Amino acid sequence: MHKKTHVKEHKKPEKKAHHKKAEHKEAKPVSEKKLPGKTYPVISGIIIVVLITLVIYLLLKSPGGTETGPGTEIPDEDKVKVEFYVMSQCPYGTQVEDAFAPVLESMGEAVDFHLEYIVQEPSPGQFQALHGEPEVKGNIVQLCAIKYYPEDYLYMDFIVCQNKDARNVHTNWESCANENSMDVEKLRTCLEGEEGKELLRSSMQRTLVRGATGSPTIYFNDESYQGQRDSLSFQRAVCKFTQHSACASIPECASDVDCTAEAGKVGICNNPGKPDASCTYVDPVKVSFVVLNSKDCKGAACDTARVIQVTKQLFLGAEPREVDADSAEGKQLIEEHDIEVVPAYIFESNLEETKTWNDRPDVQSAFEKVGEKYKLTDDATGATHYVSEEARTAHYDAIGVVLGDNKPQIDFFVMSYCPFGNQAEEGIA
Repeated sequence: MHKKTHVKEHKKPEKKAHHKKAEHKEAKPVSEKKLPGKTYPVISGIIIVVLITLVIYLLLKSPGGTETGPGTEIPDEDKVKVEFYVMSQCPYGTQVEDAFAPVLESMGEAVDFHLEYIVQEPSPGQFQALHGEPEVKGNIVQLCAIKYYPEDYLYMDFIVCQNKDARNVHTNWESCANENSMDVEKLRTCLEGEEGKELLRSSMQRTLVRGATGSPTIYFNDESYQGQRDSLSFQRAVCKFTQHSACASIPECASDVDCTAEAGKVGICNNPGKPDASCTYVDPVKVSFVVLNSKDCKGAACDTARVIQVTKQLFLGAEPREVDADSAEGKQLIEEHDIEVVPAYIFESNLEETKTWNDRPDVQSAFEKVGEKYKLTDDATGATHYVSEEARTAHYDAIGVVLGDNKPQIDFFVMSYCPFGNQAEEGIA
């Protein structure tokens, strides 16, 4: 983000018009007699035209923000507030930073950007980050750059430079500072002193207030952002709240997720990202599915509301039907599909005809084929309530768990470079 120069025009002061007070005088005879009220329609017409012009101008202004463009000075309260909560070594965090940088380049004057970091401080001055001490240092030096180089978001050039080798953010900051004409010693003093710790502590507190635990967590004007993470999608999100000149060139859609104008219909983006991009809408495929549960199933894992909600979001034509596991139909389903735990979600085969099924291999992986139908895997739903004691025993035998042998089994699922995983491994050794 290079510094922009704002040129002001100096104009000669205009002379103020002198207005005479209205006076009521007796009319004198004139050679051409004026009819009473003859000039009033003309004056009224002029006033009406002025009022209409003003109304049209106000209507054309964006309801979500102020008209802006390059070089425009915008009050902070009129800017679009954008918040990123990240980790400096998280690949998903660096991805969104790199994608948002061009947006700041083209319309940064309309944005109030906040970059915060996800860390913990278990003891005063001792910070922990998911990717270890190098990430802590990376977080701090980036906050130092944010403090000292906010003009035209110069610090983003510094961060984008670091992101090219995010594994070494704790050491590559010097070369990136030099590349962007920053004072290396000023950043070093900030990084190694109490100033840097205080900056990270303040950022951590803002992160805690927002409740952000995953990198990245994103908000636009206090609205949680769940859209795509490319530059065009971010620009579209900003343009929801402001009328900037850069918004005029945004295509109607960059992907299907942008086509949401017609509720209850499947949106399809034609020529995504192109100037002639457009959305078309079709009726969703109706897919019925059974929600099999037991009245004895208790706890959060037995609450089917969340899974049903997500299913309806992914498959707009999804139509759930609840069945009790103890009913005749429920027992038949358990036997036909070898169901061990509930809740279970069983879908008709025309699930294959839906757009989500054909466009999202990741969604397909959450299902397993059972006969002619599809069932959400137990791992995907978190189901844990066994339909019978026989089913429980059979499952334990299959995974090698022996009950009553006084040998508790502990399974660890970790990342080899995760400091919290390493800590747990050391604790159990």
